[in-house]
Amino acid sequence: MDNEKKSIVPKDKDQTESLSAETLEEVENSSEFGSTIFTKAVTKEKKKAISPKKKAIITITALLLAVALIITSIYCVSKFVGNDENTDSNEEVLIVASVAHSKVARIEVKNQNGDFTILPKTVTEDGKEALKWYLKDNPHPLISDTMVGTVVDSCLYIHAVREMKDKTLDYGFDNPFATVKVITKDRKEDFTAILGSVTPDKTGYYVKTEGGERVYLITMGTAGYINFTPEDLADNIMLDPVKLTDETVKADKKYFDSEGAIESFDYIELSGAKYGGEVIKITPAAESDAAKYIIKTKNTERFANTETCEKVFGILKNGLVAVDVYKLGPTAEDIQKYGLQNPDYTVKIKYGTSTLELKATLYDKDNNYYAVQLSGKDAIYAMSGDALDMLGFSETVFYNEYVFLEYYNAYSKIVINTEKGDYVFDTEYNENADSNEFTVFINGQKVDEDLFTAYYQHIVSLAPKAETTYVKGEPSYKAVFTFADKSKGTKTLTLTKQSDRRYLVAVDGVDMGIVTSRIYDNLTDYIEYIINGKDIPDPQ
Repeated sequence: MDNEKKSIVPKDKDQTESLSAETLEEVENSSEFGSTIFTKAVTKEKKKAISPKKKAIITITALLLAVALIITSIYCVSKFVGNDENTDSNEEVLIVASVAHSKVARIEVKNQNGDFTILPKTVTEDGKEALKWYLKDNPHPLISDTMVGTVVDSCLYIHAVREMKDKTLDYGFDNPFATVKVITKDRKEDFTAILGSVTPDKTGYYVKTEGGERVYLITMGTAGYINFTPEDLADNIMLDPVKLTDETVKADKKYFDSEGAIESFDYIELSGAKYGGEVIKITPAAESDAAKYIIKTKNTERFANTETCEKVFGILKNGLVAVDVYKLGPTAEDIQKYGLQNPDYTVKIKYGTSTLELKATLYDKDNNYYAVQLSGKDAIYAMSGDALDMLGFSETVFYNEYVFLEYYNAYSKIVINTEKGDYVFDTEYNENADSNEFTVFINGQKVDEDLFTAYYQHIVSLAPKAETTYVKGEPSYKAVFTFADKSKGTKTLTLTKQSDRRYLVAVDGVDMGIVTSRIYDNLTDYIEYIINGKDIPDPQ
């Protein structure tokens, strides 16, 4: 009788049914055990960590899965539990229950996450009919047919690694971990599989069919397939790399290269709690031949670091793959729970008629996982902080090291005012000449153009260090550059003394940062070098 059975269910059942992430990873990665596509443990309790397995990589066909399960079963028959005296070693595959997919009318699964009904549907693919599966009461568009099909494979072909021989033991079937009820079209091959308790060493679950006497042991992997949530079945590819397609509207086509990959944008905006209310805007540097992007904030506008900007733009260029899906169809309460009502970071990328917005908050600090929402996706995803490292960049990281990125031949006139004197450079550039002829005059006197370009190297090498406060005053050095292209107007560079050894660099009135007095001395002294035909050393 039941009250005479010796219990093999651990005393703290809730605790032992909760498999740690480390144990799950070890079991999934072992060549001796069946693997699972799911990232959460088969447990009543929500596990703290999410395994970084990418479910999208493991979306295999039903046939391949069945073959893999058979091979795995044969290999692990003699190894899963060890030399338990209550078990019988058997090297043949043990089939708990099995039925052909085409015979099934529906599958009813009751697990630790709820009650689910899976139904078949016939679709046409490449002119041929194919059998697909879907959750009856969860028609969420992000749920993958392939993922649901993998669950179906596990429900319709349940194999064991061992049969348990001691019938006096309590295997936990009175309080099952999960049940799988398969209803066939003709009702002749119906069965219900009952998963009992986890094994004492947490390496498998006990299972039997309803009305049957034989008790088997299945792997954690098999149990994991059955203990799914709708989120487990969702596609974790958040965004494919943006490409030019037949559906791309005409106004957006200019943002793609000849290979169909996206190559430009109108702007990128970065904001959020971690930026303290600041909005960082990145735009293409249409007015510059040398710099690719410009960064704009409330207090500054300057050339941007191309590599840093490209990392953010990579969201569109490279796409996004999540670690897992936290929640499908999130409610306002879910958004609050995951901290996305006031996200740490918001990224908005606009190109033509299209705008992508990403919101991210560090939700799981222990594992460095962000909760992420993406426009157009009705879900909250889990993403590794490593994949979103560009979100942690401070404003200054987006600055280009150099503040004056223009080619020397872009100007027709440069007027320089220093404490030592005033100078007017007139330049002429003939790009149609055989030698790209470039001539320079200073105060009406022709000078060596090589000396002028050497001097200009000191200007474009200015790499000031940004600070939070500066001393205002009259500039000690001022240079006004007039573009040969009249539509570009002028650009003004100033150096203003902060102390005996420090000068503030500003471009068009925007403070860029501090350089040393040596830099200031070079910019003033080397003008006389040009006039006197004296060599100018390279910038240090």
